[in-house]
Amino acid sequence: MTATGTDSNTITGLEAARWGGGVRENSVMGALSFALGQTDTGASYAFLMGVSGAAFRFQLAQPDWCPSSPHAGCGFNCADQVTEALPFTCRAVGLPEDGEQRVERAREAVVASIDRGVPALYRHEEESLVVGYAEGGERVLLRGYHKHEAGYEEKPLAELLSSWAGMGVLEPGDAQSREAAIERSLELAVELADTPAFDRYASGFAAFERWIEDLRDEAAFEGEPQALFMKGLTNAHCFASLADARAAAVEYLREVAPELDAERAARARAAADIYAQEVELLCARPPYEVAPAPWHLQGKPWTQEKREAQAQLLEQALGLERKAVDALRTKR
Repeated sequence: MTATGTDSNTITGLEAARWGGGVRENSVMGALSFALGQTDTGASYAFLMGVSGAAFRFQLAQPDWCPSSPHAGCGFNCADQVTEALPFTCRAVGLPEDGEQRVERAREAVVASIDRGVPALYRHEEESLVVGYAEGGERVLLRGYHKHEAGYEEKPLAELLSSWAGMGVLEPGDAQSREAAIERSLELAVELADTPAFDRYASGFAAFERWIEDLRDEAAFEGEPQALFMKGLTNAHCFASLADARAAAVEYLREVAPELDAERAARARAAADIYAQEVELLCARPPYEVAPAPWHLQGKPWTQEKREAQAQLLEQALGLERKAVDALRTKR
């Protein structure tokens, strides 16, 4: 629903939409799920996570940890994968390479999208939604990533595009058949687990092994405060994102299993049951206790004892990961 003025327009109904901070941790898929909810191509967060491969992916930047590790566009690009699986394209606008036309092109595209009733995507470090505009698009309304309280925030468009950030607008496009997209996602689950790295990101089983090894390297946590802050932030974000992704994998596999042949359906359900065990393991204690972000520590040290406990938990999770992926492997 939109509320329209002479030089303004606002999509209502998304004031309380949430992603990030414990809900729909993958900001790209979270924001996209709400944007698509305003179209005829609605898709659940779990379906977007599954069909893009994000539900099955785990990455860890190497050699230095980075909070970008779970982002859908880093390493193996799940953001590109999802656009291949659904009948839309996401046109990038307002990028630095647009030069002097940068803000104007973004303004025109965002206004047109809002007038169609479809939020635009604001792509910075994480994904937010542009849900309205004022002053003919010189100012925009945001529903931001990680925002807990209800409401929209108004910002000058030029301010949002003052760095490397950009906008994405959803437009109709061609897609794989649903059957082909689902089949590809199950292949991806195996491929992402077996592939040791994408660019600078360790991937799959190898990423789990590096994570465990790095947590046990006590010397690596004796650096400068800023470096330790980034390690703690990365660790907490990766842990929460892993639990969220595998919960989405459970939901996705159970949703698509009835669309598969009997043998593949049985494997999908078996994998879902194993991933459910992994989620239960990862969520047995609050994430901030297992993998605390720096602010969760409240000035207390992130001890080697705590990191070792997490490493042992991840070893158990890795065992379940291997079993789940083996259940999805195509038998020869």
